[in-house]
Amino acid sequence: MKSIKWVMAPPALALVALALAQYPPLSQSPPSLPLPQSVPTRPVVAQPVAPAGALKEIPQWHGQYRGFPEFTTQVLRTAESWAGFWKQVDRELPQNLNEKTELAVVVFAGELPTGGYLVKILKTYADKEDLVVVYVVQAPAPGTYVTQVITTPWAVAILPRTDRNVVFKPSAR
Repeated sequence: MKSIKWVMAPPALALVALALAQYPPLSQSPPSLPLPQSVPTRPVVAQPVAPAGALKEIPQWHGQYRGFPEFTTQVLRTAESWAGFWKQVDRELPQNLNEKTELAVVVFAGELPTGGYLVKILKTYADKEDLVVVYVVQAPAPGTYVTQVITTPWAVAILPRTDRNVVFKPSAR
């Protein structure tokens, strides 16, 4: 009678099989990932000019790389500074800035440990003497897969031109 030989799979192959067993078959749709949560910040103390329902989303652009290594903000009032910003972040100029009627505001989140962070300019309002720009830096939700590389996220938005002083405040949410 022949003896039966037991063959063991190499450890690396067994680990791959174990890892693949955690995922659904390709015929099923992948689970949706949770949305990023915002980083806790101090509350904003001021009244918006328009009621919350009347606020519209501010058109803006975002990026993950080529920002400043420290948190900083900028106000761009000239077409030259607008073009210089896009050169710094190594992107094509998306549109021209009309210096007579527009200005741009930029929020650089600084150096962050992974991808998945998002800087967003939420709203603007006028208080006594200033134009207040409210922003948020959203962190990736716990458990989400993100790139393991240092990023420097930023956001930039074009706003109607004003001669008021521009003040940046973190969102309370």
